[in-house]
Amino acid sequence: MSSALTLTYPHGTALSEDPAEPDLTRLYAHGENITRLGLIVSAQGTLAAADGTSRPLGGPADLRVLRTLRSVADVVVVGGRTALAEGYTDIGVRPALWEARLSRGQRHLPDLAILTASGRLPAGLDMTRTWVVTTATAPARALFPAERVIVAGATELDPRSIVAQLRERGLTRVLHEGGAYAARLFLEQDAIDEACLTHSPVAGSPTADPMPPLPPHAHLAHTLRGGEYRMERWVMHRGA
Repeated sequence: MSSALTLTYPHGTALSEDPAEPDLTRLYAHGENITRLGLIVSAQGTLAAADGTSRPLGGPADLRVLRTLRSVADVVVVGGRTALAEGYTDIGVRPALWEARLSRGQRHLPDLAILTASGRLPAGLDMTRTWVVTTATAPARALFPAERVIVAGATELDPRSIVAQLRERGLTRVLHEGGAYAARLFLEQDAIDEACLTHSPVAGSPTADPMPPLPPHAHLAHTLRGGEYRMERWVMHRGA
């Protein structure tokens, strides 16, 4: 499959293929104090394939967008079950994108924040770049050094508290990668400022969770095409 991408809305433009991704970095510029949702959606509108993960849904064009989204973020947030199922590792960024990160005052690599009650994490994570996000009553709180734990809620996670506490730690550009429960929680609490969705032509599992609906104040900012894949960026216009 090709990794070529074309901007189709609001106008038509072929995007350059360059290791530094200047065109995509411009399109997906991530402002400070912005929480962005990034998900891939199957042909049926679900968030996982038959193996229970989103990996089979992607392709080379989608991968370019995913890498760009991560390259402009300070921290990637993900639900604990998704982190385990997908085999999350420390978030990497290609060296060709480091210079742009440093010019924005960012570190070479984003942190990872995992939402978990149990404290079960993928093996091998660098805990100096990993945040454990949990509640005051969850077992996870006692399993890690206090300086790596974010307590956001008494018995239920509070998305707005999560975002606020990440910002207090200098992590103001937040990329939320799901899964379905965590995405729905943030959307229902209106804690998402932008949604970057890839619509895949690949069939998903009919029993997988569906993509949560975007709020009515979501407005389409741009659309990309890469083969049979469609990538959309939605911006929340509150009070409009």
